[in-house]
Amino acid sequence: MIETRPGRARAPTRARSATADRLPLLRQLSVRDQVSLFASHPPAGLRHQMLAARRGRTHGWC
Repeated sequence: MIETRPGRARAPTRARSATADRLPLLRQLSVRDQVSLFASHPPAGLRHQMLAARRGRTHGWC
């Protein structure tokens, strides 16, 4: 655990916040940049889109 002075944010917290703001852009970039016919798995952005689309559905196995 990182100790800080009172009133100061920890650097990892700020870094996570900055990354969280950019996640939709990074996912879109991965869909466009990491796609390949020879890849064994879809890009991270496409996996996120597929899982987000499934969240509204109800199945017996989910």
